[in-house]
Amino acid sequence: MDKCSNEAYLGLIGGLGVGATVHYYQELVRLHAARGSVPRLLIVHADVNRVLRDAAAGDTRQLAAYLAELIERLYKAGAEFAAIPAVTPHICAAELLELSPIPLVSLPAEILREIQARKLKRVALFGTRFTMETRMFDQLFGVDVVVPRADEVDCVHEAYV
Repeated sequence: MDKCSNEAYLGLIGGLGVGATVHYYQELVRLHAARGSVPRLLIVHADVNRVLRDAAAGDTRQLAAYLAELIERLYKAGAEFAAIPAVTPHICAAELLELSPIPLVSLPAEILREIQARKLKRVALFGTRFTMETRMFDQLFGVDVVVPRADEVDCVHEAYV
């Protein structure tokens, strides 16, 4: 690891939607290439079924402990901050922040930043049942967040998973 560089190593927790991990990886490579640089990136693969079980059980402490183990691996490999490119794991963000040895990217804060940059006032939220039922997106102050009706949540969850 080149300690003289201004760029820090990012640790991604992948596997919580392989497509999302691939998307973020491709975008990071594309953006770095446009700047004439190479991303400093580490990826660890998480067990999506374990994450979904903990989320379904509402066990945010256990979920945070599992994700903290993965972040610890990233940290030991040289990551200086971490991101989880999936929404559902962020239901344990408060607990995870206490356990993480390195700073974490706040997904709600980044979503709000992008919404504001695009000057959006109303957005739709689709995802797992756990994402749609959480109040995580109440943090998007000044934005009307539309979620599926109660009778649509199960259908959207199944389609998303």
